[in-house]
Amino acid sequence: MIGFGSIGVPGYRVAFFRGVPDLYRRLDLHAAFPQVSNLASVARRAKDLAAFIERRNLNRVILVGASMGGLDARYYTSRLDHHGRVRAVVSVGTPHRGSPVAEGVLRRRFSPRFIAPATAADLATSSSAQFNAAVPDRADVQYFSYAGARPTVALPFWMRAMGRCVEEAEGANDGLVSVRSASWGNFLGSVRADHFELIGWSLAPRDRQGQRPFDHLELYRDIAARTLTAVST
Repeated sequence: MIGFGSIGVPGYRVAFFRGVPDLYRRLDLHAAFPQVSNLASVARRAKDLAAFIERRNLNRVILVGASMGGLDARYYTSRLDHHGRVRAVVSVGTPHRGSPVAEGVLRRRFSPRFIAPATAADLATSSSAQFNAAVPDRADVQYFSYAGARPTVALPFWMRAMGRCVEEAEGANDGLVSVRSASWGNFLGSVRADHFELIGWSLAPRDRQGQRPFDHLELYRDIAARTLTAVST
């Protein structure tokens, strides 16, 4: 599962995919959580992923990538998986067609604290067509995707300007990535979650009516059940 094995500061670390390592252990699934370079390009992060897979000699791999991690997974699978290790790629809230927020960072509309300038070029809508042409899907690999979406008023207050930006350009979104952009391959649906809830981090007060916090562990159970069934047939 691609992102960061953990995040935080020395002496205090938390899992990037909150609670998912324990969930998959309980389900008796062999899940690995590679650490990839923070604030680096997709190409650099995909090389980190390649080194991790080669070092562990993993085979029959299902890659699950959240946000930019989905692009890392596609890049590795298309251009670096020389031994055909990957069976499926699952992306969650990934900007396959770019994000207007990344475009806004490049144009200095949004602060680079949301998306680092070094990565914004890979995530911008203006560069997505070039990326997709250079990283074609493999015919022998299955591709699945999920999206998140919340109404702008239900986003954490500091995400609302970004959510409005995406909504004006592309419609329903998770505050950073639209449902349209997150759809790739076999689209398995949209869940009521913002971008951070997709990995288990709810950054706004509980709201029963608004279904917050989102049950992200149910999403990752679904990912495991659907993809394992698909690649075993």
